[in-house]
Amino acid sequence: VKVVVSQDKSLDVQKGFVRVENPKQAILYLEKSGFDEVLVAGGSTVYSSFFKEGLADEIIAYVNPIVLGHGIPVFSKDIQDVKLELLSTSNIGNGIVELHYNVLK
Repeated sequence: VKVVVSQDKSLDVQKGFVRVENPKQAILYLEKSGFDEVLVAGGSTVYSSFFKEGLADEIIAYVNPIVLGHGIPVFSKDIQDVKLELLSTSNIGNGIVELHYNVLK
């Protein structure tokens, strides 16, 4: 099941997708559908909306062997001081390192 979080009520989602208006609705829908784990993928607006609602338990980040002079932030500027606990690191190949963190609440 793929859930799209969007407040745009005119958004026409394809078969196999469900549109909800906010992160809490996404979690409720998935819980009612029998899921107990959710992977959130998107951009800074989506990630920040789950953090603001206290719905993020873990973060998995990837460090790539590329230095960028600029880029798009992972979270919006109003997300500050999120404390994390490192759970594991993995070298997944090609110089890419996976960092798995627990979100401390």
